[in-house]
Amino acid sequence: MGSGLDDDLLGGFFADRRQRQIFSGRGRLQSWLDVEAALARAQADLGLVPAEAAARIAACCDASAYDLAALGEEASALQHPVVAVVRALEHAVGERWSRFVHHGATSQDIADSGQALQLRAGLDALEPDLEAAQRAAAELAHRHRETLAAGRTRGQHAVPITFGLKAASWADELSRLRARLAEARPRLLALQISGAAGTLAAYGPRWRELRAAVARELGLSEPSQPWHVSRDRIGELAALMSLLAGAMERVGAEVVRLQSTDLAEVAERPAPGHVGSSTMPQKRNPQQAEGLVAKARLIHGPAGVLLRNGAHQHERDVGAWMVEWIAVPELFLLGGAGAAELRELLEGLEVDPEQMLENLGRSEGAIVAEAVMMALDERLGRDRAHHLLAELAAESRRTGRPFAAVVAADPQVGEVLSPSELRDALNPRRWIGAAAELSDLAAGADLPPEPQPPAST
Repeated sequence: MGSGLDDDLLGGFFADRRQRQIFSGRGRLQSWLDVEAALARAQADLGLVPAEAAARIAACCDASAYDLAALGEEASALQHPVVAVVRALEHAVGERWSRFVHHGATSQDIADSGQALQLRAGLDALEPDLEAAQRAAAELAHRHRETLAAGRTRGQHAVPITFGLKAASWADELSRLRARLAEARPRLLALQISGAAGTLAAYGPRWRELRAAVARELGLSEPSQPWHVSRDRIGELAALMSLLAGAMERVGAEVVRLQSTDLAEVAERPAPGHVGSSTMPQKRNPQQAEGLVAKARLIHGPAGVLLRNGAHQHERDVGAWMVEWIAVPELFLLGGAGAAELRELLEGLEVDPEQMLENLGRSEGAIVAEAVMMALDERLGRDRAHHLLAELAAESRRTGRPFAAVVAADPQVGEVLSPSELRDALNPRRWIGAAAELSDLAAGADLPPEPQPPAST
């Protein structure tokens, strides 16, 4: 049985098409060939190999010219995929120049540098979806900056909020995630030109110039030290992708809960041809949101493996290194699909303010108990006010009378608060604090410009 990511039936559901191309066997091969070509060109520029050899090598570094299945069979037979590729490249280059192929390099130099090229392409494909998802969340925050909703803590009504504040939290988290990914790029996208055990001996005395030249050729950062066994870069990538998974699941799971029949506050926009249930035609299932939850949980698997895979031995540990060959692509296949789905979910999310208001009123005033307590605080003291409101809430539950009516009938409350003060305290719209302003902060550039006062004359 193959991986679900490669399953012809389910693969399109779990794996992003763009990331599949980047991290396919053909994509991996092309990344390795790009490194071989860049190495040869840099060596020729420094006079270390003949220019004709470098030109011939570069001309043969097109992955479409190679039989991928045959390469795979040879890699399996040799138990060494890079050697299989180098042999194929040598054969394509021809006997005259073949000795300059892979000149001074070790296999991990080629594979790690090639992986960095794949990571760059993968991050480039991921970023537009994350940016659009953040923008969609920010627009929801702005549009619903004053849309009253029940704030829920530990699954229960807590205090009134606005839906804009919830969306603002999503936008803010995505903003931080994008900033972390951007800041980490120079570390993640690092060249590996280090030689057999990190000494660069086979690259010769001009190794410093050569390493800088290859880094420029490939557009990768130049590390100060070899990192064949120092895999914190990959660990950082895993941590960042796990944070992406957390953001995906938080939004997806929240939509699943809020779209439930009992709440019905939001709903994802159904895709064309969407089927809610094979047997229950009335259902409108949160398919995208549930897909986000599934993909997020799957991302934590390879991410966790990579985070525990940092202790490589000595100067090369292929057993540990090979783990990355599977785990890193899985992060991007799942993460890319999740980011695209998150974008689509947020861009099409349908919000029902009336239902939110109806749900907020289900506690019949209890959701603003904190507001009443704070109004009583100055005259009764916080502890006494808290105790009183807890007793009144318990009486409301016991008798089935609305909390607001129980509070209004209590003589201790009546001694302290006037009818208008109590009405204000029981008004949920007066107890949303800075929710609207916080929503505006998350919306940022998506807000219309503030009106300016006329210039004085």
